[in-house]
Amino acid sequence: MRNGTGPLIRTEEGVWRAENENTELTSYQTNLLYYLNSLDMLFNKAKEKSEFDYLWALSRLKGIEPEGLDPLETIKDVRDSFEVVNKKIGNWHNTAGNFALFRYGLIVESDEIYRILINLARAANDEAYTTRPFPPVVVSGETYFQTPIQKIKAIKSTCRSAGITLRLFGRFYDNKLRNAIFHSNYYISEGEVHIPGTNRVTYDQEKLLSLLNNTFAFSDALIILLDTHRAEYQDNIEIQGTHHFTGTIAIVIIKEDKGFTGLIERDGPQQAKYRMGIFTPEDMRLINQGTYKLPKSKNTKTQEIIDKFPRRLQPYVGRYYRKKLKP
Repeated sequence: MRNGTGPLIRTEEGVWRAENENTELTSYQTNLLYYLNSLDMLFNKAKEKSEFDYLWALSRLKGIEPEGLDPLETIKDVRDSFEVVNKKIGNWHNTAGNFALFRYGLIVESDEIYRILINLARAANDEAYTTRPFPPVVVSGETYFQTPIQKIKAIKSTCRSAGITLRLFGRFYDNKLRNAIFHSNYYISEGEVHIPGTNRVTYDQEKLLSLLNNTFAFSDALIILLDTHRAEYQDNIEIQGTHHFTGTIAIVIIKEDKGFTGLIERDGPQQAKYRMGIFTPEDMRLINQGTYKLPKSKNTKTQEIIDKFPRRLQPYVGRYYRKKLKP
């Protein structure tokens, strides 16, 4: 299984490795392998302990919301934009350096990433999925959103309760750098990042590249694993409900282009006590008719057509096809 990882594959035993053992991996690919195998353990433990809650974690639902509003897509878009900027502009006026730092900050601040990890950890610990795993904290009457450090601490604690030691964050999370990025309190000089002030900090090229490389590999590994684990579901199997849904049986709803896409209580589309997933109006029409194997969405088919054109033409082709899709 390739999953867009270049020379890396996932064996039948579920271990990620280089397709050719003689391949010399880049630093990024070596880090990617580490995160793929480390995080895959969490995915597998969650599925083994509570498949129902594991599927909820894969769904990433936060409540009632329309299709297409996905903050994880922002991280993907920034990744792709970063590659284009690097090729076209390079480090003119520190463009590549600033963009890399912005991408770093976006990942380590991502509430979506931390939500995925803690809900997988909760499933591995036989705890119910929650849409609000990091509620605001009240201190001296003031309400504050939890910081990344607090979220990481909660994830590690839940993992430990499930018998999992997650040694990931120390390889890339740097709170001083994160804080400097979002307070615009840094400058780049000759490939080094300097944080001015009384406690001046300098990140030389080696340290900086290590942080960035690990962070990008971590984020990409998580996205690859989400797609990989969803794609493992190709049939409408039945799953026992747990916690709030104990005593029910759910049917897995799958989609042609991505595998698992939702759950519906087995009593049928009209009598079902619950259904879960992010669906298009066409998906809902089919589900209400009792069809739980869904075709590719029109947007997916359109994107596949657009991707066949040279990159410089894709924006124009995209506008043409999206106009055709409008009702």
